[in-house]
This record gives sequence, structure tokens and C-alpha cells, in this order.
Amino acid sequence: MEGLILRAAGRQDIGDICRVWERSFGDGPETVKKLLGPERLENTAVAELDGHVRCLMAGFDGVGFGDVRAAYILGLCTQPEYRGRGLGGMVLREAARRAFERGAELVCLRPASESLAHWYAGLGLDSLSRTLPVIPEGKACRLSLRPVSAREYASLRGEALPRVPEALLLAQEIFYTEDDGGLFALDGGGCVCVQGAERGLEVRELICPERCKAAVAKAVSECFGCTVRLVRALPSDSGEGSTHLMGLWKDGRKRKLAAGAYLPFTLD
Repeated sequence: MEGLILRAAGRQDIGDICRVWERSFGDGPETVKKLLGPERLENTAVAELDGHVRCLMAGFDGVGFGDVRAAYILGLCTQPEYRGRGLGGMVLREAARRAFERGAELVCLRPASESLAHWYAGLGLDSLSRTLPVIPEGKACRLSLRPVSAREYASLRGEALPRVPEALLLAQEIFYTEDDGGLFALDGGGCVCVQGAERGLEVRELICPERCKAAVAKAVSECFGCTVRLVRALPSDSGEGSTHLMGLWKDGRKRKLAAGAYLPFTLD
């Protein structure tokens, strides 16, 4: 493609990155800047075309699955007017190449939908795992919210999602410590992260049984005295087949991870 440049992102690209990300995912500039701190910006691959970033893939290193050292992709997005040109596939391969050079054995991500999973499969990513833990019968979330510290919140996530890599929990804790809303424990099991954003307060993460999700979201809104938008939720009582973890291996061989390995993000 004439004039196309594939490269690592730099600080000079943050304006373009915020615009492309907001048009793809709806997050405003302040949220994007929290998600893509300097260490993650360095691990972001971009496609520059016509003098601006038109597509990007952001991620971070340090996720471990047993002895497997992995890089996790936070998101891939393309400016709407530039979709359908193959930029996403090119940026994905560039991001993977750079991650492998940094020492990763695996580059992985969790598609937000089955249709995206099929799209990634067409680019050569394999399904590595589809398991979520099953919460014991009778264990339910009551609607009492208790404020907790970022460290306690990370611990609660680990209890609710025992197979989540510790490195991923720690990476997310960096983001949560800067939230304007708050971190809460749900009595009976689970936790919720409320964050201030350009469009008001948002539930950025809710971990609870699926049957309790609406009631918990309502309780959060009542706690803050205003409508709180639910952005992301993870049902802690899901069974097998509820989510993908997909990835590319450095050696190119098709391999599976140990049963139960997954990453805890899903879009509502």
C-alpha cells in the first residue's frame, strides 16, 4: 500500500491514537491516556497512512501462563474511513513481530465477540482456551458495596477468577489506582470498579454471577446517586465455551494452553 508505514507508536502519536480509539470504542482521551501509559505506548504498533495513524494495536508484556511468557493485546482499532484495506492484519503481525523480539513466546488476546474470533482466526490466530471458572452453587452476590483499596481489589479479583495470570492483575491495578469513582467488594463474592470518564461515571469492571449483574449495576447507581453506565462485566458463574483466548505462537506451531487459562475481559 503506497505511503504505508508500520512502526512503533511514539508520544507524538497520542492525539491520533485518542481519536482512532474513541471512534472505535467510545473511550475519551483521558481514559485512553490512562489505558496507554508510556510503557504500553511503547508496545503499541501503528499503521501510518497519509501522514496520520489510521490503525493501532495496543498491548503490554509480562503475562505468564505457567512457563509461557506472553504479551497481551488490549485492543485493535482502525479509523472507520480506512477499514477494509487490510490495515488490521498488517498491524497485528507487526505488533506480534515486535513482541517476539522483546522475548514473548506467545501473543494473545480475547475477542469481544464470536464474529471477531472468526476474523482473528482468518489472520492465523488459534483458539487457545475457552474455559471460565464455575462459581459454587448457592454462592451469590448480595448488594452491599464495601470500598476497598487497589491492593485488596486485586486480591478479590484473584479469588473470584483464580486462573487469571497474576501479572495481568498487577498491570490492571496500575490503572485502577487513578480512578475517580471507587473500588468495591460485593458481599458474597465479586467486585466492581467505578471510574469517572468524559461521559460520567462508568462501571469499568464488574465481576459477579450473571444473575446478579442488573441488580448490582442498580445498587452502584444508587450508591453514587446518579446513573452509572455499565461498560464491562464478567460473569463469574459462566461455564465452558463462554469466551475465547486466542493467540499466535512465536514458533508458528498450533498449541494449546493448559485448561482454564483465559483473560478476564468481556464487553457488554
